[in-house]
Amino acid sequence: MYPARFHTVGGILVLSGQKPIALEIVKMLSLVRQSVRVMTAFVLAMVFAIPQSLVAQAHVVSPADLQNAMVAATETRERNVETIRQFLSMPVAEKALKSAHMDPAQVKQAVSSLSDQELSQLASRAQKAQADFAAGNLDERDLLIILIAVAVLILVIVAVR
Repeated sequence: MYPARFHTVGGILVLSGQKPIALEIVKMLSLVRQSVRVMTAFVLAMVFAIPQSLVAQAHVVSPADLQNAMVAATETRERNVETIRQFLSMPVAEKALKSAHMDPAQVKQAVSSLSDQELSQLASRAQKAQADFAAGNLDERDLLIILIAVAVLILVIVAVR
């Protein structure tokens, strides 16, 4: 194959062995290519002109904030576990669990395997039940029912996993 040769005939670009192409079309394609090049250069200039530190800082969490969030979550979990264990350690609770043929130690041990959300819900219910019992809004029978329900719920959640 030989290289193609161009020549113009009356303002029309002719490629040897091909149909004539209007010179205006060639000029238009040249302008389009040049416009694309200019736009690409402009976009690249804008990308490199913006400091990367500004872009990166908008989405980054500092290590101190991350550590503080982890410490707060751990403290909340420990507080919830302790609240539930104290609730289950009440003399009334231990008596109720034994009368329901449940091992209080097993129930207390199962508390630590609950998820954070489950711990939070049970801890708030335990605090409310203790406060209501102390205020006289609940009698001992109601408290026993709540205690057994909480213990059964804990054991069921742990058994399902």
